[in-house]
Amino acid sequence: MTEPSTPMDSTPTKQEPRPPPIYIYNVNNYKAMVDDLSKVVKEETYQTKVLPNNTRKVIPHTPDTYRKLIHHVREARIVYHTYEIKQDRAYRIVIQGLHHSILISEISELNRKGQKVRNIINIKHRISKELLPLFFVDLEPQSNNKDIFKLDFLQHCKIRIESPRRKHYHTMHKMPGLWPFKIVLY
Repeated sequence: MTEPSTPMDSTPTKQEPRPPPIYIYNVNNYKAMVDDLSKVVKEETYQTKVLPNNTRKVIPHTPDTYRKLIHHVREARIVYHTYEIKQDRAYRIVIQGLHHSILISEISELNRKGQKVRNIINIKHRISKELLPLFFVDLEPQSNNKDIFKLDFLQHCKIRIESPRRKHYHTMHKMPGLWPFKIVLY
């Protein structure tokens, strides 16, 4: 006789993205660096990789390990660089249709509408540097961030909210027929 099979748990597990690596510069003594980091976190919770010019790449396995390492590296004033962890990144939107003279504190009215504003920037024209009727707004990451796109009026003005457009730069190595330039001498 076979036992009845139990159905697998159908709830999908949401997997957290891995934290970004931490690049530590001017490491002359690897053993001292590992001993220093092991005071903060266990050695099993991160990996290291050797890079040129006395640089070490520390790869944390969990976001908690990443936060502890970054906090320790900042306090110890160690020269490093990293990227912002994905869970902590701001949710950026663009508000169109507000006059550039509106005070930034007045745009913070979004806080009363269920959003937490982190930063507001008035966009300038890239050549003339004149203020435009466009604002970048960084919101704290929340589950209701997409609800902001339903907003039609702010400060008695009809507005349009969009996600920011990506910049598309074409570098020369992506255009095979143009690089290297051929110089024609007459």
